Order: sequence, then C-alpha cells, then structure tokens
Amino acid sequence: MNKTFIGLLLAILLLGTTVSADAAIMNIATSGVATQSSTGIFTSGTGYASNAIDGDTNGVWDYNSTSADGQTISHTSSDPQAWWQVDLGQVYKIEELIFWNRTDHGLQYRLDHFDITIFNTAANTIVWSSFDNSSFTSSFNVGLSNSDVHGDVVKIQLQGTNYLHLAEVQVFADTDPIPEPATIFLFGAGFVALVGSRFRIKKQ
Repeated sequence: MNKTFIGLLLAILLLGTTVSADAAIMNIATSGVATQSSTGIFTSGTGYASNAIDGDTNGVWDYNSTSADGQTISHTSSDPQAWWQVDLGQVYKIEELIFWNRTDHGLQYRLDHFDITIFNTAANTIVWSSFDNSSFTSSFNVGLSNSDVHGDVVKIQLQGTNYLHLAEVQVFADTDPIPEPATIFLFGAGFVALVGSRFRIKKQ
C-alpha cells in the first residue's frame, strides 16, 4: 500500500467528516427520563412526570390528548418544595430551556417562586441555577447560549408548598459531537500526505 493511496484514504475520511459551524440544536428532553416529588392522581387523570416531555405543549388539564388517560400535563400532589426533573442521559451543552405552564382554570399562579437548576451528576456539581419569584402564564424561556452550561439533569422546584404542574419542558442542546484532538490530527496528516504525494508525482 503506497503513500499516495494512504493519503487519499485519509483525505476521503477528512472530506466525509463534516465539522459544522452551525450547532445541531435540538430539544433533547423528549428522550430523557422524568421524575417528580410525587404523582397527583385525580378522578380526571394522573399527572405523570413523563407527561411534561411528551412533546405536547397544550396547557389544558383535560383537553382530550392522545395519552392513555387523556392527560398531557405533569402534576404533583401539594408537596413542600415540590419538584420535577428530567435526566438527559448524558452531558450536553445546553442552549435554552422552555417551560410551559398549565393554563386552565386560572391555576397558572401555582408556578411561582421556584428554582431552576442544572446538574452535572458525573462531576457531582451544580453547573447553573436561577430563582424566579414571579408566576407566568403560558411559557417561560431561559436562554443559556452564552453561558457555556454543560449538564445532564434539569430540575425545577417550588420554594413553598403547592402543586407543581407543567404542560411541557423543552431542553434545547447542542447535539453535534466534539471532534477529538487525535482525530483532527489524523485527518490533517492525511490531507498533508495526499498533497505531498501529488506534488512528488508531478515532480517526477
């Protein structure tokens, strides 16, 4: 196997590997695992934690969704410091969070005085946190693109005692793999080898 062929092979690998300047930002919460402080069970349905990552942002409690019991909203019991969280399965660079509230029967006010925390569980650290003391109506955005936040668990927790209900939680993150330095070096070496071999051929 001559140097020309090796160089060509490595160059093909280089050209076939795209390192995009534009990050692949996607909502990764829907593939995570959601848990909460308790699960509210009512005659009109059950507020499973997973309801808040089912892809449905409708904030009406009983609007005849496609879920098994007609509910698409997570709902705890009235707990001291009720909480909900999603485990993303691995560490991502998180760019934005969007929280969608329950919107029927004037119950939006329950989502009031709460903490939002992002954890890196492998490092056993809190990588970002925020406190909000005002309730919101339909949705609430948290922009993190300039904060360099890398985490695998997103948690929202009330400060007081109340029901915590969420229509949907969206976690937008960069899903592009970060190239390893050794891989970049090999691709670069392959390209140099190809150029060098072609130069030698022309010189002969």
